[in-house]
Amino acid sequence: PPFVAQIGDGENGGVMMNEFPSAYNIAFQEISKEGTVSMNGTEYLEFVKHAGLAENSFMPVQPVSQSKIWEFLKEYSHGAADRAIEKVKQKYPGFSLEKASWTNDKDWVKGYEDIMDPIIQLSAAFHKRFDNEIYRRGFETLPCRKALFYLLLSQTSCFRYWGTGIWTDYAKEICRRGMEIINKSQGTVSNRPLLNVDKDFFI
Repeated sequence: PPFVAQIGDGENGGVMMNEFPSAYNIAFQEISKEGTVSMNGTEYLEFVKHAGLAENSFMPVQPVSQSKIWEFLKEYSHGAADRAIEKVKQKYPGFSLEKASWTNDKDWVKGYEDIMDPIIQLSAAFHKRFDNEIYRRGFETLPCRKALFYLLLSQTSCFRYWGTGIWTDYAKEICRRGMEIINKSQGTVSNRPLLNVDKDFFI
């Protein structure tokens, strides 16, 4: 049976669900329980499974051009994906992972290094510092949890979307705080002043 799903990235979907839950309740209450009904993706898959369809009946779905990466990704080791992507770029000169999620004509990296670089550096520093610790002990230590908090905050697309202004200042401050926690856990401390992110951002 057909299933209609709204396209939306996780962030925007989360904003809607978190800020307007009452509207969702009203909408679901108004939808009929016969004929066209509402259900989420998991419920739909359970429904068709109950109807007798097996998993191998579904058409495989993957992002456009992702198969090119699998063509060269033959091992699962540190840096294997990066090496595979470099080989893909050599064979397919037009290959890019830097397009927007809902368009193919915009590059969301070039020209935005001012905000993207701190985010990428924070991500790399976090994994370099804590990956082994997380593997052994999970998110047990306070520095790891605090750094993860700022890393996850930095990942919102709004910071990149606006490009300049107060939002990017917030993003840079979030990245700075994350890096400071990582550096402190390694014995070095940043002395740069704090923006009042707590007052202005965490409403």
